[in-house]
Parts: sequence; C-alpha cells; structure tokens
Amino acid sequence: MLEDFYRSQGFEVVSPETLPLGDQISLLAGAKEIASTAGTLSHMVLFCQEGIRQHVVLRHYTSLGLDGQWAMSRLRCSDLNIVDTNIALLPGSRWAGVTYHAATEHWRDYVRHVFGQDVAVVRPEAYAVDFIGEWVDMVSTVSERDLSFLPKWSMADLIASLSKHLLDRELESPARDRIAKHFDTR
Repeated sequence: MLEDFYRSQGFEVVSPETLPLGDQISLLAGAKEIASTAGTLSHMVLFCQEGIRQHVVLRHYTSLGLDGQWAMSRLRCSDLNIVDTNIALLPGSRWAGVTYHAATEHWRDYVRHVFGQDVAVVRPEAYAVDFIGEWVDMVSTVSERDLSFLPKWSMADLIASLSKHLLDRELESPARDRIAKHFDTR
C-alpha cells in the first residue's frame, strides 16, 4: 500500500538493502523529498541535504518515542510529516511483531493534508484475517529472545483490542473487569 501510493506521487521506490552504501548515500544526498518507515531507514535523513521534505510512516505507535530520530530530522532542518498507518490488532512492538499498514483515518487525513487527495479508509474486514494469520505464524516461529519484545496480553486485552479494531467500540471497564476475572488463571 505504501509503496504503491508513494510511487503514484512520483517517488522512486528503492530497496536500500540491494544497493551498496555509497549508492544509497548518493541517492539521498540528491533527493528533494524522501519517504520511509520509522527506524533505520528514516535515520538515513542524515545523508540528505538541509531542508529535505521527509515523510515518516510509523511502524508502531511507540515509534513516536524515538527522540533520536526526530533529532536527526531537526539536524537536517527537514520539513517533517509523520503518519501512523498501523493496525495494532494483536500485541506487537517497534522491535517485534507483525507490522500491518492500512489506510487508517490518520493516513486519510495525512494524504488529504499533504498531497491534496482523498483516499478511502480500509475497514477491518479487508485485513483482519490476513493480519491474524501473519501474527499467528510470527508468534509460533519467533525465537524466545524476540518473543520477549512482545508485550504480555491477557484475555481482557485481546477482547478489548478486537472490540476496538473490529467493532469500532471501546470495551467498557465493567465488561473488561468481568472478562479479566473470569479468564485470569494465575
């Protein structure tokens, strides 16, 4: 979704891992505008010219806490746009988990504000089964070390997330407490 959108806006989509570092730096040094996910890719802003227009897509909502990233962007005096496109249906973190990007309300607002276009918000029916399948595959095969990066969830956390993301309603505290009491096996 992200690559298709940015390509339609005239961006060249590059897989940096396929290029020698010198070629990566050369591309960035000559760019007027860049887009990437938050993390190692967005750190490459350090090789860009001052005043670069930078678009950063969060890999997880906790990526907003990457103070070092935003300092790097400020160092280059970037015109910075940040957008969250994540669906956080099941537990994940910016270090581990399934990163699932979709046309969220945030994406719709960003595209409208920055590019002057309208995009439709993607409803859960379009992604839920794929997301859950990818998450189950990841959790069942990930190493013990990487599993430790995922937050621990209770049944009440799961039900609250399903209610929020699939039914578009917050789980009320009395129901959450009742579910936690019933399913807590500790």
